[in-house]
Amino acid sequence: MSGRLKPSYYRSVQTTRVFADSLRHRILLVLCGAAVPACSPAAEGPTTAPDEPSPHERTTATSTADATTTEASATSAATAEASPSQSMTPTTSVSPPEPSPATAERLPPPNCFTPRGSMRSIGTGGPAPAPPPSAFDKNGCLPKSEVSNGCCNSAVTGPVFSQGFCCYSFPKNAPCCGRPLSVGGEARMADVVPGSAWSMELDVSAAPDALAAAEWLEDARMEHASIASFSRFTLDLLALGAPPDLVHASGEAMLDEVRHAKLCFALAERFGGAPVEPGPLAMGDVSAKRSLATIVRDAVVEGCIGETLAAVVAAAQHAASTDAAAQAALSVIRDDESCHAELAFRFVRWAIERFGDPAREAAAEGFALARPIRGDDESASPSAGVTRAAGRLSAEERSGVIADAWTRVVEPLADHLLAG
Repeated sequence: MSGRLKPSYYRSVQTTRVFADSLRHRILLVLCGAAVPACSPAAEGPTTAPDEPSPHERTTATSTADATTTEASATSAATAEASPSQSMTPTTSVSPPEPSPATAERLPPPNCFTPRGSMRSIGTGGPAPAPPPSAFDKNGCLPKSEVSNGCCNSAVTGPVFSQGFCCYSFPKNAPCCGRPLSVGGEARMADVVPGSAWSMELDVSAAPDALAAAEWLEDARMEHASIASFSRFTLDLLALGAPPDLVHASGEAMLDEVRHAKLCFALAERFGGAPVEPGPLAMGDVSAKRSLATIVRDAVVEGCIGETLAAVVAAAQHAASTDAAAQAALSVIRDDESCHAELAFRFVRWAIERFGDPAREAAAEGFALARPIRGDDESASPSAGVTRAAGRLSAEERSGVIADAWTRVVEPLADHLLAG
């Protein structure tokens, strides 16, 4: 990264850390039973101006002045510092799978990619643009720092060139930066088909950016899957006899995810992507009858962790972006995901109060399951060619944001929640 870009990069890091600290502070106040302004979803559509404080920032500022001592007495871990250069390393080594003869000519196997293509995410969301030719090695593979999966986790080993594909391994049980529809431990998303029903009109035009379009499309698929995740969570709440405020908030969150999906599909098309919409989402094996332990554990992994990380990542993208439409959309997503993270912590607190040790043990298991193992061998600075202006982060920069958010936000909140 050139010296000319360094000041703006470090300013965006600081802005993201301020947001993360304010998010931690607000949720901690909620867990402590302090009176704070209600967390409400952002206004319909990307209407927040880039230079205005977000609704979340405004409500946080209101509560912070009268409640500074509450956080200090609740946990000393809340002031922990973490370097943005921290990144996740694998808990296990994964050997690259071999593609079956029936699919070798059409689709790569899991964790493998077609040479000289985009390797930013795992999924079947349609063809993605290729990075510059100079980025590839002799086999057409990208370095691991430029590869990420559908949960926005960076590759930790590879590439291994196997049976004509570029194969990598990813962190096992690493947190997902968002609320995926998890089925059997795997994030499930719908394929896309031609259409524009899930898009929306954006006022500002933009120059084509194939990489940004592909990454916004992958975000759109995940936001679409989050609708199903909140639908399942609402059923979980009803099954447990949860109070109406939690059920109502879950219903609102599901509608938020509809808006997020539409915004992301619109941005993908705006940056030059083909008009597409989500196809059918496989739900046949998604169980509606789940145990208390499963419900609480998934709420921790998908909500307390996933939504918190999604909010901080969106804040980092917003701070890095100079594109008006991307900034406005990310402002909406950042604020909504903050409310979703708060909802998850509220639910787990209620479940522990209502059901006692079984819920507490399930919550502890969820936090331990998704705890990232950090290393210091990767740089978190932006990579060449990454379209930060369009609201995108490099794989290693995103990993640094996630590691920092874990230490600043998730870890102290988990300690307080589990301590009772």
